[in-house]
Amino acid sequence: MRYIFLDIDGVLHPATAGTDRQFSPNCLRALRTIVGATGAALILSSSWQSSQAAAEVVDEELARWGLPRCSGRTSAGPTGVGAAARVGEILAWLAAKTEVEVWVALDDLPLLAHRSDGRFVQTDPAVGLTEADAARAIALLGGPTDDTPSLPPPPTEEDLAATLLSPAAKSRERRLLSASVDHTVLGGAAFSFFASPSR
Repeated sequence: MRYIFLDIDGVLHPATAGTDRQFSPNCLRALRTIVGATGAALILSSSWQSSQAAAEVVDEELARWGLPRCSGRTSAGPTGVGAAARVGEILAWLAAKTEVEVWVALDDLPLLAHRSDGRFVQTDPAVGLTEADAARAIALLGGPTDDTPSLPPPPTEEDLAATLLSPAAKSRERRLLSASVDHTVLGGAAFSFFASPSR
């Protein structure tokens, strides 16, 4: 089985995007390119995995783009934030699985500096995932496969525009705000983490 460890902030939208600009269409198209070519399963390896509400929003957005929902999540380590903690979470998830053929991590953090066996595509946190990043990820996953099932079509521009005004979009934004997404810059790299709603 092929796996993609998926960060959200700095990958599926710019790291500093507010709740009204999350999930960039260009970034989601690039993710569709990877999944469509490789059939890889998605594993949420982001601070978003620590909040059930946020993880549900991720799955809803993936489904809206015709992508499979995340088939798993890494577990937040007992201590630490940033690249070293993220690599530890990914390696712990991999150690618990036996069916992993190949994997890649998509993240805006410099995971290579903390041992991820060269299976890492670092995105530009100001832009997110690009088609060039997608091409690198496909190569790291062993290239395209012929037996990958077709993905449903992505949303049209009209669908995207209508979604922004829908009651569901407003509900999604309220759920994200209740999860208290906090974008903070630490050591030159952007991090997101979830605080309790009481904050």
